[in-house]
Amino acid sequence: MIGRGIAKREFPKPDRGAVMRSIPILNAQVELIRDDAGSTGAMLISRRPRSSNNWLARCLIPPVIEKRLKLDELGVFVVNLFDGVRDVATIAAIFATHFKVNRREAELSTALFIKRLAEREMAAIIVPT
Repeated sequence: MIGRGIAKREFPKPDRGAVMRSIPILNAQVELIRDDAGSTGAMLISRRPRSSNNWLARCLIPPVIEKRLKLDELGVFVVNLFDGVRDVATIAAIFATHFKVNRREAELSTALFIKRLAEREMAAIIVPT
C-alpha cells in the first residue's frame, strides 16, 4: 500500500528543437578537477550538505554527500563549453568541428551526455519558452 497513493508526475517530452535550444549549466556545488598535469581527463565532484531533519538520518548520513564522475577528454571538452549562454546546438556544432565528426552524431552524443549529467544532478538544463 505504501507509495500507491502518490502518482509520479509525468512531464511532456520536449521535441528535438526544444532540446537543441536548451542551455546546460553546471550546478553550483559541482567543481571540475583535472587529474594530472599531462592528463586529458577530469573529475566532476558534487558536494551537497545533507538535508534531513530526521535524527536517525543525521546520525547515519555523512555531513556532506559527494558524487564523483570521471570524465574523459570529450566530456571535459563539452563541460568546459557550459557558460550559461551556449545552447546544446551550439555546443554540438563546436564539438563536431573540433573532433571532425558528423553533425548529427555530435548532436546525439552531446544531448545524451548533457541529459545524463542532469540525471545525476551535476548539471541543470534551462529550456527556453
